[in-house]
Amino acid sequence: MGDMRIGPVRFPCFRGIDTAVVQRGYPVLVTRVSPMGSIAKRAGQLKEQIERFLNERKLSGPIVIAAHSMGGLDARYMIAELDMAPRIAALITVSTPHRGSSWADWMLRRLRGFAIGGPAQRDLTVESCAQFNQRVPDAPGVKYYSICGAVPAQRIPLFSRKSYRVVYDAEGDNDGLVSVASATWGTHLETWPANHWEQRNVRLPGFVKDMSGQITPRWVNVIEKAAAAV
Repeated sequence: MGDMRIGPVRFPCFRGIDTAVVQRGYPVLVTRVSPMGSIAKRAGQLKEQIERFLNERKLSGPIVIAAHSMGGLDARYMIAELDMAPRIAALITVSTPHRGSSWADWMLRRLRGFAIGGPAQRDLTVESCAQFNQRVPDAPGVKYYSICGAVPAQRIPLFSRKSYRVVYDAEGDNDGLVSVASATWGTHLETWPANHWEQRNVRLPGFVKDMSGQITPRWVNVIEKAAAAV
């Protein structure tokens, strides 16, 4: 996924996290997929980038995927439906709405007729994710790990207080967009005390306490644990 924008301000996704993983000796690919595309479309883009990376680097062994938010659903679809299971050793999902997000449902109900989030938003509703989980089973031989995020309301940036409340009322503890209940999948590793943006090491000055210096080591730690278990 490329950079995130809030108005004229651009924030790089996963700021510094990829560099830290490379410094530990692992080859890293940061993929970029359509931000409003369907899971199926994004999964196809993901597969293409991974295969090109592996071929260019002449890497043959199975790899570990670490995916944030909707990226975890893209990866699950790619592994199970696009014949990528033999090339994937493990999938780590961080704050992925495996069971959908009540915020996506709320948005669709109130903005019906307006394609604000495109196919991506429709794919993230609770009903759509329930259907997805029935159609896309976990692939045998691939290890699935999950990490959740949960913070109190005061740790949520102002622009996401409404989504936090909607998700909290319907699903309980959450990170501003995705609940702990929805993000738990496979072997649950940890619940991070970080909101949905802090999890990618995105700084939001003026909104919440800066988590820089705390998130990157968490990513490195879980990636190394997953790689060691392969």
